[in-house]
Amino acid sequence: MPQLDSLPAPVEAALTRASVQPDTIRIAAKSDVNDDGTFGASWFLVTETELIATDGNGSVLRRIALADVKGVRSESVVDGGLIVVRAENDSMDFLRYSNATAKKLAYVTRYLEEEMEHRNGKRDIEPVWDYEAEKIDPITGLPIKEGELGYTTWAKKRQAMMRVVGYLAPYKVQAAFMALMMVVGTVISMVPMYFTRVLIDDVLNLNAAAQAVADDEKLNFLSRIFRGFPSAAMALAVAIGCLATTYLITHLIEILRGRLGAWLTLRMSADIRDQLYQKLHSLALRFFDKRQTGTVISHITQDADRLQSFLLDGLQFLVVEVLMLFAIGFILFRMNPVLAGLILIPVPIMIFGARWFWKKVRNLWHQAWRRSSKLYDVVNDSISGIRVVRAFGQQKDEIERFGVANREARDYNLSAEILWATYFPILGMSFQLGTIIVWYWGGLDVIGNGMSLGTLMLFHGYLGMFYGPLRHISPIINWASRAMTAAERIFEVIDSEPEQLDDGSLVDLPDIRGEVEFRHMTFGYESHKPVLRDVNIHVKPGEMIGLVGHSGAGKSTMINLICRFYTADAGNILIDDVDIKKIRLDDLRRQIGVVLQEPYLFNGTIAENIAYAKPGATMDEVIQAAKAANAHEFVVKFPDGYDTEVGERGGRLSGGERQRISIARAVLHNPRILILDEATSSVDVETEKKIQEAIDRLVKNRTTFAIAHRLSTLRNANRLLVLDKGRVTEMGTHEELMEKKGIYFKLVETQRKAAEIRSQSQVVAG
Repeated sequence: MPQLDSLPAPVEAALTRASVQPDTIRIAAKSDVNDDGTFGASWFLVTETELIATDGNGSVLRRIALADVKGVRSESVVDGGLIVVRAENDSMDFLRYSNATAKKLAYVTRYLEEEMEHRNGKRDIEPVWDYEAEKIDPITGLPIKEGELGYTTWAKKRQAMMRVVGYLAPYKVQAAFMALMMVVGTVISMVPMYFTRVLIDDVLNLNAAAQAVADDEKLNFLSRIFRGFPSAAMALAVAIGCLATTYLITHLIEILRGRLGAWLTLRMSADIRDQLYQKLHSLALRFFDKRQTGTVISHITQDADRLQSFLLDGLQFLVVEVLMLFAIGFILFRMNPVLAGLILIPVPIMIFGARWFWKKVRNLWHQAWRRSSKLYDVVNDSISGIRVVRAFGQQKDEIERFGVANREARDYNLSAEILWATYFPILGMSFQLGTIIVWYWGGLDVIGNGMSLGTLMLFHGYLGMFYGPLRHISPIINWASRAMTAAERIFEVIDSEPEQLDDGSLVDLPDIRGEVEFRHMTFGYESHKPVLRDVNIHVKPGEMIGLVGHSGAGKSTMINLICRFYTADAGNILIDDVDIKKIRLDDLRRQIGVVLQEPYLFNGTIAENIAYAKPGATMDEVIQAAKAANAHEFVVKFPDGYDTEVGERGGRLSGGERQRISIARAVLHNPRILILDEATSSVDVETEKKIQEAIDRLVKNRTTFAIAHRLSTLRNANRLLVLDKGRVTEMGTHEELMEKKGIYFKLVETQRKAAEIRSQSQVVAG
């Protein structure tokens, strides 16, 4: 068993002085909280004979012989946890830790607890050390969270961009044609500006120096052509025709590029959405437990939309602007290197100013968005609870609360708008500085006959085209950064571990008999906080097991594990002597039926909801299932019968009707293992009777696990399993458990007394 953390030499030396030999230490786990609750190093050590807590220097704070330890547990406290060691007569707070080290230290305590149970004969197998340390990013040194790519920010964004580009693979021909059109379009878009020089110097003959040129060798190819026309009017007509043609070609290419870009982008984003949605249905429920429903939906909607928007508009614009920047820069330096160098003077101001501005304004917009969101929350909260507000006379406080939120939203939005209104005139001044430089130095060159007026106007026109990308490059990069952040979130989902990995060892189990066994099974929704501990039960095919216990005892967790919504942290669950983790999920889920306390109906007809368990079921099969569930009687009373729309989440039906539709769905599914989770709660007595009759028919010849709030509904169970604080404390028939006078006996007595009180209250009311 490896030590979790390596002991520094000073700590080892201090332990040696305290008569603790480092080579006797079996487990060394570092914490990050001092005894007084401040941050600092401390150590939890397990030697062959002792438990020891030290400070960061190795000074022993507490130690206790293992022979005197009766139990070790982790307790959650604010922002962390506490290792508590129980001795014969008392308990001691042994070591503190923060949430950053909670998983590691809580795992150690769980392992020690299982080891002690094994030593004392309460556990017949030794605990297995299977702790996996957190993965650390080699560049940042920070822990890599589940699903993260594990690189620095820019590296992750580059990888995200490359993965997005990878979705072009099925459309590589169209993508290549798109790239070609971008290059061609960029080149052609610069041609009209060149004709400006031709019009001024060679057609309109406004430059005296150009008129005086006698040597044709000094003229370029186009100049010779246009000066060869018999009249200036004809030359003007041809030049304007060429100019119009280039404009037409430019716009045609832009139309074609836009249409092809939309075709490519929408297919790429649809492919990403498809892959994302398919992956969501393959993920374990642990993934959804850690995220709000709105967050998961936002991956498919907002994140995908943000990425699509950038691919559709931003990416094309970015590529074209960058191509334009380099092409115009090349031309300017070919035309006049000195003047081109001078116009670069304002560029650092533009670049660094833009970086500062977008960073500042993005933060302000984010704060403004949060304040606006808070403002809407206040309005929604107040209006939704308007009756409570009026009942307690809190209108004045609610108005004040709205006023504070409204002023905060106003101030942050105002700061953002003021910054925006200030920055762009300053940016415009930077552009004008470049224009002034061109007019002055270029003008001097024209006066000195070194440059024609047409060339100066051409240079001036290209200057505007050169500064344009610089103006837009920063917001586009910011746009790209937000889009790649959205892509990272999408890829986090896509890269998450699926519910079941097929490594070639999965077992086909098309016909389950229904034998279920838990062997030393331990599980927690957070692995270091067990909900069920060392559970051992063996259920024979066709047996009905009632799960009993207080709220939070682990009843629903147990059936979640049988359905393999989660996998055990330790031990095994076996179905027909096969580890549940090795059974193909399709085979397992096809033969498990679930009737929940709050049945979920999809927005559709009654017939569609019943047939959901068996796509392609005939109408006769649906009706037979409804009759078995005592649902047929009320269904046929609806004007539309089985074609009645149930509404969102079944809202048009009563709770009892929804429950019977859910039971009909389970009947049609015809499972070998049946799960009943509080199937008769929250309904009236008459409805409960009908539901119970349907359940009695449903459980025949099936292995059944039933949770019931009313213990009387478990009268047909072969055995009752009593859970308390995650452990199986009692097991047997109703009569056997009543004789023990334990937890089950107390639960029955409590319900009996509550029933008597309700009965007396009804008599008094009557």
